[in-house]
Amino acid sequence: MFAWKRNLARPAFPGMLSDIVRFSTAARSDLKQDGKLTGETLEEYVSNLGLSRGFLRDYLLPMGAAIGSTPEPEMLKYPAQSFLRVFDNHRLLHAKRPLWRTIKGGSRVYVTAAAKLLGEPIKAGAPVAGVRRMRGQVQVRL
Repeated sequence: MFAWKRNLARPAFPGMLSDIVRFSTAARSDLKQDGKLTGETLEEYVSNLGLSRGFLRDYLLPMGAAIGSTPEPEMLKYPAQSFLRVFDNHRLLHAKRPLWRTIKGGSRVYVTAAAKLLGEPIKAGAPVAGVRRMRGQVQVRL
């Protein structure tokens, strides 16, 4: 956000920063209240807080989509409670942020390593018809 100095000259930028603080404060508080977020989508949650479009477009949706590997338009359909927990677990609702580390070569490197360890049962690109948990195992139906 601060990598581009031109952001400081944008009139909407300070408002977005304010929205980040409001969102983070409200989210931490709401996560502590049992049942408060039950059934509420992220879109409803953000709307109820009255947060700006700039906050959504420039911060919340890109961050959520990157973490959840989900297209930005789909993020608003997420259950608010699940979304906020992910943000909280990644320390995105806190002033002190984590030091993010990356793997040289990207996620492809560890996915390839995991696939090699798992061996034959990997069927990359196969459409999944269903997933079922049973007796401590997971069955994937193609």
